[in-house]
Amino acid sequence: MGHRYLKALEEGRLQRDQLKVFALQQHQIISSDLRSIALIVSRQGMLPSRRFLMNVLQGEAAALDALHAFADALRLDITDLEVLEPLPGAHLYCGFVAWLALYGCDAELAGGFLINFPAWEANCGRMRRALHEKYDVASAALAFFDLFANAFIVCSRR
Repeated sequence: MGHRYLKALEEGRLQRDQLKVFALQQHQIISSDLRSIALIVSRQGMLPSRRFLMNVLQGEAAALDALHAFADALRLDITDLEVLEPLPGAHLYCGFVAWLALYGCDAELAGGFLINFPAWEANCGRMRRALHEKYDVASAALAFFDLFANAFIVCSRR
């Protein structure tokens, strides 16, 4: 939770182009996660994890839509989002989730998400506050962060 990007964001030291990097990378990550989660649901979708994985899949789809509103606020369009080459760290995460979807079991993927969610939720909440307070980004453009700040609540229903 002490990442330098997050700290710089909270201190209002990031430039608009540095905010764009986040949106661009998230588009790649979420697009990849959607494919990976859909793959594991198709492989193991009749197991008790189905409801959890379907909630995660629906949450990722909603987050991708919400990310576009944030990208619009940064003056990025869909073409900008789709042509970007991911940073190595983002690509590594996507590769690992894809590997789990191809070769792992549902419990391994679900476990990975459940370990990741608390930190990701906290970071999204902090980013949302900083973007609104320090960068005057409208609340409507911050729905992406609102969705992920409550991801575990949504995914663990029922």
